[in-house]
Amino acid sequence: MSASPSREFVFQTFYHSVFLNENMYSNKAQLESVIKDLSQSIECPQNHIEYIYDTLLCAQKNKSEIEKVITENLKNWKLERVSNIDKSILILAIAEMKYIQKKTPTAVVINEYIEIAKKFGGEKSHSFVNGILDKVSS
Repeated sequence: MSASPSREFVFQTFYHSVFLNENMYSNKAQLESVIKDLSQSIECPQNHIEYIYDTLLCAQKNKSEIEKVITENLKNWKLERVSNIDKSILILAIAEMKYIQKKTPTAVVINEYIEIAKKFGGEKSHSFVNGILDKVSS
């Protein structure tokens, strides 16, 4: 099973913008500019553009609150020790599970973000992401 191209694009955009401090965005117009720039190197799935906008803006808006949720579900670990890739994946997945109005089944969200962790994260990222998302979704 592979993650949807839209979720992969969302992850790559969020990671670049938030954790690499490039082209920060807080509204749709700024996000359009970020997506246009990023689309020069990564193909943006145009058929899911509203999902992309909604997820990125929601994650950005609720990032601090979501980081608190992640911290509450870490066992013997501090948020600062979580890799930026894993943190990005968790923020996006939790944003989609908890804050997006158009609901995708939680199991689908978790599975697709686990696949993203396998593709972009470290050797144990997928297990870590799975554990945290499982706790958050309960």
